[in-house]
Amino acid sequence: MSNIVFNYNTTSEPKDTFPTDPRNVVPPLSYSYKYSVGEELDGKNEVQVWISIRDKNGKEFTRFEEFLVNKSEVENCVKQSIQFYLKNFGNSDEKLISMFESFNLDTSNKISVSHFNS
Repeated sequence: MSNIVFNYNTTSEPKDTFPTDPRNVVPPLSYSYKYSVGEELDGKNEVQVWISIRDKNGKEFTRFEEFLVNKSEVENCVKQSIQFYLKNFGNSDEKLISMFESFNLDTSNKISVSHFNS
């Protein structure tokens, strides 16, 4: 039995929405994400991740997080950010590990940092 270990600390408090009762979220869930990679500062880049989760009825929940990570860790940081948010919707570690076994960061989801700050 494997557990997901989150290796990154946010640089600010995540801004997110959660269901008041996760039992009322109707599967299946779908997610989408966008991310940005800012300028390098002391060997690390600011990474911003925006995640949207929708249930079968179209109810949407979102999360925005910021991190400071090495450029080589951006993909894993985004993946773990999504996994940890999905965990709040009743998904087990095993299911999330399985869902993300072949995760590849979609560079078409990369946007500029300024879009998050508007």
